Amino acid sequence: MRGTSRHYAEPELSREWNWKKQWLVYTGLFVVTALLVFAAFFVYQKTLLKGKGNVDGLMQHYPSYTKLKRVLAQGGEGWSWDVGLGASFFDTFKGKLTNPLTYLLLAFPQKYLDMAYDFVTILRQYLAGVAFLIFGREVKLTTEQNVLGAFAYAFSGWAIIATLTQGTFNNSMMLFPILIMGAERILKGKSPLVFIVAEVLFLASTVLWAYIAGIFVILYFIVRYFHFYGKNGALRTTLPPDQPAWKSFAGHFGGFIGDGLIGLMISAIFVESIIYTTTSAVINSDYDANQGVFYSLKTYFAMPTALVSLNEVHEAYSAVFAGLLVTALMPMIIWTVRKKKSTAGIFAIFCLIIGLFPVTGKILNGFSYSVGRWYFVLTFFLVWAAMECLDHEVLGSRKRMMVLLGWWFFLCVWVVLLCIFYLKMLKHNIAWESLLSLCMMFPLLAALAVRELRVPKSGQRKAKVYRGMTAVITAILVVNVGLNSWIMMTGAGEGGSQRIKTYIDKGAMPELYDQYVQRVVPDIQAEDTSFYRTDQLDDGFEKSNVNIVFGGRSIYEYFSSISSDWLYFNKMLGNNAGYNRRIVSLSNDNRPGMDYLLGVKYFLRDKNYKEAEKPGYVPYGFEYQKTIDGVEVYRNKHCMGIGTGYSQYITESELKKFAPLEREQVMLQAAVVPDREATKVSGLKHAKISELHTDVQSLECSVTSPYNVKLKGVKKGEMTVQKGDDSEEDNYFNIHVPKTWKNMQIVVSFQGLDREPITWDQHIHLKDETVADQGYNRLKEYLYRNDYTGGTSFIITAMKGDRSKTGECYKYGNTGLNDISDYNINLGYYDSFGGDIRIHFDKAGFYKYDAIKVYGIPMESYDQDASVLDENSLKDVSFDDKTVRGMVNNDSDRIMYFSIIDNAGWTAYVDGEKADKISRTNLGFTGIKVPAGKHEITLRYRYPGLRAGIAVTIIGLGLLVVVLRKGKRKNQLEE
Repeated sequence: MRGTSRHYAEPELSREWNWKKQWLVYTGLFVVTALLVFAAFFVYQKTLLKGKGNVDGLMQHYPSYTKLKRVLAQGGEGWSWDVGLGASFFDTFKGKLTNPLTYLLLAFPQKYLDMAYDFVTILRQYLAGVAFLIFGREVKLTTEQNVLGAFAYAFSGWAIIATLTQGTFNNSMMLFPILIMGAERILKGKSPLVFIVAEVLFLASTVLWAYIAGIFVILYFIVRYFHFYGKNGALRTTLPPDQPAWKSFAGHFGGFIGDGLIGLMISAIFVESIIYTTTSAVINSDYDANQGVFYSLKTYFAMPTALVSLNEVHEAYSAVFAGLLVTALMPMIIWTVRKKKSTAGIFAIFCLIIGLFPVTGKILNGFSYSVGRWYFVLTFFLVWAAMECLDHEVLGSRKRMMVLLGWWFFLCVWVVLLCIFYLKMLKHNIAWESLLSLCMMFPLLAALAVRELRVPKSGQRKAKVYRGMTAVITAILVVNVGLNSWIMMTGAGEGGSQRIKTYIDKGAMPELYDQYVQRVVPDIQAEDTSFYRTDQLDDGFEKSNVNIVFGGRSIYEYFSSISSDWLYFNKMLGNNAGYNRRIVSLSNDNRPGMDYLLGVKYFLRDKNYKEAEKPGYVPYGFEYQKTIDGVEVYRNKHCMGIGTGYSQYITESELKKFAPLEREQVMLQAAVVPDREATKVSGLKHAKISELHTDVQSLECSVTSPYNVKLKGVKKGEMTVQKGDDSEEDNYFNIHVPKTWKNMQIVVSFQGLDREPITWDQHIHLKDETVADQGYNRLKEYLYRNDYTGGTSFIITAMKGDRSKTGECYKYGNTGLNDISDYNINLGYYDSFGGDIRIHFDKAGFYKYDAIKVYGIPMESYDQDASVLDENSLKDVSFDDKTVRGMVNNDSDRIMYFSIIDNAGWTAYVDGEKADKISRTNLGFTGIKVPAGKHEITLRYRYPGLRAGIAVTIIGLGLLVVVLRKGKRKNQLEE
């Protein structure tokens, strides 16, 4: 049915600027405003890479771009050994690899990479406005509407916050107007090329943005179809006179879906990778701060403030501010829907309404926790709808001008009198932003009134007055956005928060990374070319991807695509350091058995490290080798390299019968295979549980010296921690081990530990305060009482002398893992151990636990088991980004275990013959069965499904050519 439509012919706009002039004016506005918005970064000499708070720029973007720059200079990769335990290069970095702006960024020298990041991030924001400008020309916005709309879109709250936290998020703002324009062109009978290209670019970046955009573009097509083909629609004449619009809808919609399927087929080479990455990672979270149908009443009270400030109404990126002009014209959107059936107005109202409920944020975040990432869609339609209202037909009425004035007065009363002065619920910076915006909105409305009411409705317009007032409005918009941004970053007067200080100094990144011990890894790898991984004393969340910068193979990683198998491995072995958030693994907690299973050979430690200032330890079995550039290098006396052979196995269900700390010992004696894979290892010895030795000992202990902590019981009980980190006083208690133990690794274990959510009254009580001490009025107390959720996250610290280790719970966080209740904290190896272990909680609250225990693990059995595996490890190993080769000489049939996450892209060969892989060997890694004797083992990597993806992509491109040629012939016939 789409082919029956004629081209949509609209009247030419008279005396309108051409595209070039609109673009030049927008560009000038953007440059001036950007200088104001980012003035704090110039004044304080900061980059857009955050060092505190949301540190994705520091931990993901900068290391990733450094990695890409190195790979492009040295040649492509298949398997990236320096991304945690190794990961597919394309799967990990596809969002950047498929974005043309990445290559502009990488063109800068390494020393200027941080400033290149700034430039390209702001360029994305600029291009978002250009995309709106292009879209506005398609829907015939006037010059004024188009230029001011592009400005409002580019400097919306969502765009600014995305630029300041996740620069690549603005890709969605660039692509969404083009995607909607593509759907618009299809409805008008034009070529689907624009739509398909935008779809492919969305799918190539990330599945979440494509998912959000896909939902809204389908809804847009449906609504817009009836706008065009319904009664009095611009394309109604293309249908038979007596035919209702709904009868031809199926044909038009089917054609639109067909175009979408072509785009999906062209994207197959990317989509396959996205599906594999998504299904192999933990992407969901049981956490959600917004339970139930509605947000808290406090959230609703604060929502109007987001219209006049850069405040987020609830969760991340939920910013609706799009400039004062958009806010001022919002009441008129209802008028355009009623009078003109405005599609933009319908969607703007729809998005504002669904934004009132957390379920929308959950659905649009992949049915996960509620978040405002989808608000770029709301921003687009809100700006478009508001620009349609910037018209003399709408504003040339004193009555409607009075409505706008009443709207301004309502915002003043609600935001200033209620939220700021009476409830005092706005933070310092947001309060000043709101006051400033409301003060500036009044002259903006006055300028609008003068322009629309003082200029005659007919006849020759008073161009001088009209243009003068337009210039005043534009100046107010520019100044307001600039000042609001300055206040957000630097505060206003005494007491304002200095957010700018959370960003990294210009040029500081190379110097910052040169402080980390991973800097010596290239020197080590130049001397030792065998396969191994490193551990380090640089402990901390922000150090997770340091190894990527230096090309080192590490056991740390911070990516949303981290393998669920790796997380499961950490969970089963009770390693809280590697299993506390779904996006990160923070080491093996210096446990020698885990280090062995992951091929850790070197431990790195800063020579200038002072025990008293920064407690830490070197794992058992690592011996000092030498010092390089101020970094002490310790070598593991046991290292299997990339893989080793087991003479016996047990099933995963049998492993679960052991305690987590015992599982580490068991896995050094027998390979673990999933129950369903047991048939693949028939003929090998199936070990009996009774034959596997464990020597984990529960040491006698007692709780003493509680300070600001009330405990009931040790084996099972509860405790009340009365002081948290926000208090000037400390809290702690001691776990006393009365007997001296020799040559043991000591692990403090809290089993079944949970921090209970507390009520508002309990929160106040724990702070030794009353409601009166807070100075709350009754309404504010009610709002805060009903908004308080009493988080369950905490950090527990165990200290012994100069050693300090932590267990972390992030259940109350959108990246937290909620199935953790046992916290094993490894204090390391002691020649002689006894006395007190001090325990500290970072947060006050009520805790319950099943037991508090101290375990001692003798290291003799570890040495014995690791030595056996050493003898059967893969020898003469060579490897690159696509192949691993090595030799084994087995005295019997064995299971060959490789410390490579079980990935479908790896194919194993024994003496050139393809081997049957044992899925999820040792809880998530690669394994094969190898017969007795001397054999060459080869592992080859190919992107899983690459050939099929390429084939589908080629078919999709072929179909696109057919559709385009068919459309061209149709147009020629119509002409």
